[in-house]
Amino acid sequence: MRVNRKIIAGSLVLLTGVGLAGCQKPAGKWSLASVEPTALQRDVEFHNLTLQEDGTFYAEAMEGGRIQSVSGTYAYDNGVLILTAHDGETHAYDARIRGANKMYLASFEDGRKVKMKYERRERTRAVGND
Repeated sequence: MRVNRKIIAGSLVLLTGVGLAGCQKPAGKWSLASVEPTALQRDVEFHNLTLQEDGTFYAEAMEGGRIQSVSGTYAYDNGVLILTAHDGETHAYDARIRGANKMYLASFEDGRKVKMKYERRERTRAVGND
C-alpha cells in the first residue's frame, strides 16, 4: 500500500528514500553535516536535533536569522519521522538511518527537493535509566 504525503506550505519536510524502521532508532543528538543543493543550507530549519528515547525532541531552529529553541514530541515508524512542536507546528519526514551515526533526510522547500545529512554526536539514554 502506498501512502501519499501532503506537504504543508512553509513546513520543512525532511527525509528521503526507504527508511529502516525497526532496524535503527533515531534517538540521539544529531547535527546537520551537509545539504544538497548547498545554496539551500541557510533555509534548513533544524541544525541541531535531539531525539530522546521517551519520544520527546529538542532542537535549535533558525528563525529570522536567530537561533530559537523548539521542543515537542516525535514519532518514528516505517521510515517516517513526525515532529510535533509544543506550539502545534508539525513536520513530517521520510527518514533513512545508515549505520549507527548517519541519518539522511529530505524535504521540499518551494517545490525543490532538499537532501540533508545529519551525523549523530551521541546517543541519548532512556529517561529513568541511571
